[in-house]
Amino acid sequence: MLILAFAGLGLVAVFFTHEAAKPSELVSMENYVIHVEPWISQAHRDQSLANITVVRDNFLNFKGSDHSMGATHLALFLAFDAWQRFLITGDNNNINQSLKHFSVAKDLLPELRVEIENLENLLRQKNA
Repeated sequence: MLILAFAGLGLVAVFFTHEAAKPSELVSMENYVIHVEPWISQAHRDQSLANITVVRDNFLNFKGSDHSMGATHLALFLAFDAWQRFLITGDNNNINQSLKHFSVAKDLLPELRVEIENLENLLRQKNA
């Protein structure tokens, strides 16, 4: 009897507290630029460690539906990862790595060429 009471209580608790699974938002290559451009603009507006970490984490947690964006996305993630490491350590080698990854991303994603060049210019100023 006690087992049935606990089982019933457990079912009631699950019924009232369980949320339905939400489908993951998968971004297609056609919408990739629209999806990541605000993150790049955010990094241009605020180059603080906290903000660059948020942008880097956005790239880390991104879910794409198309494998063709993999190289582009990886280059952007690695660029922001190196930028974050520079802000933490002050090591200029991280700026050079970030610039290298931004250059790759710029070649793979010409739609964001201007925005990426603006970020490269900011990093070059920090490296000077």
